[in-house]
Amino acid sequence: LFSDPDSRLARDLRRFACEYGMAFQVADDFLDGETTDPAIVLAQLERTRECLTPFAPAAADLEQLIDYLH
Repeated sequence: LFSDPDSRLARDLRRFACEYGMAFQVADDFLDGETTDPAIVLAQLERTRECLTPFAPAAADLEQLIDYLH
């Protein structure tokens, strides 16, 4: 996918992957009742969405992943 794994785009994609993983876990914890404050979930989803800025406008599919957790 990237010829240089240390490129800014590659780093941005890894950041998104990490934040998305956290968003998935927080959403799962909320659904399981381990987290009761929906603001925590929404804040993590927003942090994850902000990671997509470098990929706009080509990030539509990744946006859908975030929307799925919402």
